[in-house]
Amino acid sequence: MPGTIMVSVLEFMDLPFSSSTSIRASLGKIEYQISDKGNFS
Repeated sequence: MPGTIMVSVLEFMDLPFSSSTSIRASLGKIEYQISDKGNFS
């Protein structure tokens, strides 16, 4: 799940909150690509 991945990445990299914005943008693109390939519901 993208949400779980986001939390894991933030905890793993241990970056300040100000840097989380760029991470969210990158994960947003990844999440879009995953959704574009197909829905796993």
